[in-house]
Parts: sequence; C-alpha cells; structure tokens
Amino acid sequence: MKKFDFKRAIQFICLCGASIIYYVPYMKASFYDALIQAFNVTNVELGIMTSAYTTMTIATYFLGGLVADKFSARKLLAFSYVASGLLCVGFGTIPDYRVAVVLFAILGVTTTLTFWSALIKAIRIFARPGEEGKAQGDVEGTRSILAAVLGTIAIFIFSQFSNIVTGMQVVIFIFGGACILIGILIWIFFERDEPDKDQNLGIGKILLTCLKNPNVWLMSFIVFGAFISCTTTPYMTPYGTQMFGLSITLGAILGMFRDYMQPIGALISGNVSNKTGISKLLIIVTALLAVINIFIAIIPQQASLVILVFIGTALGYIILGAARGIYFATLPEADIPMYMSGTVIGIISTIGFLPDSFMPIIIGNWLDTYPPELAYRFIFIAAAAGAIFACIISIIFHKRNKETIAKLAVIQKEGKIADEKNTEPSV
Repeated sequence: MKKFDFKRAIQFICLCGASIIYYVPYMKASFYDALIQAFNVTNVELGIMTSAYTTMTIATYFLGGLVADKFSARKLLAFSYVASGLLCVGFGTIPDYRVAVVLFAILGVTTTLTFWSALIKAIRIFARPGEEGKAQGDVEGTRSILAAVLGTIAIFIFSQFSNIVTGMQVVIFIFGGACILIGILIWIFFERDEPDKDQNLGIGKILLTCLKNPNVWLMSFIVFGAFISCTTTPYMTPYGTQMFGLSITLGAILGMFRDYMQPIGALISGNVSNKTGISKLLIIVTALLAVINIFIAIIPQQASLVILVFIGTALGYIILGAARGIYFATLPEADIPMYMSGTVIGIISTIGFLPDSFMPIIIGNWLDTYPPELAYRFIFIAAAAGAIFACIISIIFHKRNKETIAKLAVIQKEGKIADEKNTEPSV
C-alpha cells in the first residue's frame, strides 16, 4: 500500500491556492452593491478600481516570466501570497477610495508579476517525471473546485451579517488571512529551488532564445485559440434567457455550470494525458470543443429545445476545462529547459490571453449591431473557429515534437518504477 506523503499533500494544496489569492480582486461579481456602499463610489469609480487591477495584470504577465527564471519559485510564491494577503487586509479596512485603487493596482503586481509564471513553473517542478499534464490538470481542476466551494462559503458568511459592509469586510479578512497562511506554508514545506547558476545566460539572451523557438509560438497560439472559447462563456446566461425564455434563476444556473463542469474536465484531461500525451489529447479536446460550439450555434432557438442548450453547455464546459487543464503542460514536449520555463510561460500567457482584451469589444459590437439570434450565432461560431485554430496548431506542434514526446513516454515509465520504490520528487 502506498504511503501517504503529508509534505507533498501540503505542497499540492498550496499550489491550488490560486482560488484564494484571486478571490478579492474579482469579488465584484458577488459583492458589487456592498463595494459601492462601503467606498461610497459611483459605478464608474468602481470600474476604475477593478481596471487598475486588470491593467497591471496585463502589463506584467510577460515580465513575470522573466522574474520567474531569475528567482526561486518558492520565494516568489511565498512573497506573492503574504504580500497579497496583507494588501487584502488593508483593502478590507475600507481606506480612502484613492488608496483602494492603489492597493488594487499593487494586487495586480503581486498576483501576476511575482505569482503566475512562478506558479506554473512550480507545478512543473512538483510533477513526477513525465506527468506534467496530470499535475497541471489536477491543480487546475482542484483549484476550480475550491473556487466554487469557497465562493459559496463566502456568500454564506456574508449572509450572517445584517450590515452588508461588515459582512464583506469579514470575508475579505478571512481570504487575506488565508493567503498569508499559505505563503508561510510554502516557505516551510517547499524545497529550496534556486535558479540554475550554471546557466550563464542573461535575461536578454534567454528572451531572445525563447522568441526564436518556433515551439514557443506554437504553444502560445494553442492557448490563444482555446482561450477565445473562454471569453464567450459569460454570454451563456443571456443566451439562455433571451433566446430560449429561461427565467433569471435558470439562466444563473446555466452560468454556474462553468464553476462545476470545468473542474471535471481538467481532472479528467490531467489523468488521461498520462496515457495519450499532452499535445495528442489537445488535438482531440480542441476538436471536440469546436464541435460543441458549432452545435450550440445551430440549435434552433425554440423554448422547447432548451434542454439541448443545457446539455451542450455542460459538455462544452467539461471540454473547455479539459483544454485549460493541460494547455500549459506542453513545455516538456517542446523540450523547454527548466531554467527558461518562466520566460516561456510569460510569453504564452501574454499572447494566449490576448482574446480577453478584444473579444468582449467584438462581441459587444455584434450584440449592439445585429439581431440577437444572429449575434449569438456569431459568438459561438467565433468560439468554434478559435478551437479549430488551436486544433490545427496542436497537430503541427505534435508532429514537430514526435521524438521528444516518445522520450517523455519512456521517462514516464521510469518514473512509475521509481514511484514504486518510493523515490518521490518534491518541490
């Protein structure tokens, strides 16, 4: 019987902590009215506050990759959690509005510049040999489940207070404290992982090497195509209510499918990738994602067929979760050395997440310009087109890296033998 590894379990839980560190920056979705009342601001001013956060995240994705290759993942993650926790606690005291904007902007730095690339790199370090896909899928699936559960708990705690501002403050303090605790646990339980001093490459040389590598661009385009589907998910609720006559409650339930279906897909893809390989599974998953989006686009918009929308949406979120669970796990198949993993992740994130900056504008224009039935078809056809693009690039990537993929399969088998002998790697 396999012996339980307490230290490795703590490491895994800490890696899933992204569901906690991102809660306060995105709490507007659940606490909009409470934030307006607490800070006595207008809708525009609240928008400025959250924009200060997102602007900093977009500006620092790329730089975060460079930072992750120059500093220990353990140090970066510990700093990010503790600093973000303290910033959340400060925000929870309901400071002056201008101070709150500054705090949100700094949160954009501590949850991106020093965190995101370091997190993905740490997951790669944590993974057993040849099982990077499983590690990425397990972490993505688990943190998504935690996000849904913690969001429900937060709402429950909030509901226990008659004063909505006080209830919101308690929630913020709890999540801020949890971030600080995770940071301390990372410092204690993660191994020291100082950057490889034998690599005498400066930041500029590493960056140039990454940009000249065709695999880096291929991986970036895979995420770019798949992420287009992610940007269309917020429109499932209005699609159901406007085109199929769903009630507000049923529309909200349709929207909540994302929180509960995506983790299932991520966990499944992470485990299946051990048998199929990452890029091969991405080919299958992105092809299925295209088919599902086309199916949703062509469903006759009749109330009697609304069950097809629920089925298509549930399957779509599972498949989308499967893609998200492994699309950052292609680095080993591309033979990316560990010392430049952070830079590569930064490049992939910058290019791959670009649809988040232009798709809402395009979709908004479609909804304002065309009849609803046509606009929504455009939305899901665009999602299908992105998935097809990702599928084609995945095929090219897979063919280009066949030799490395074959070597990884051998390493995975050796890793299983080592695991049976209880020689487990750790972060």
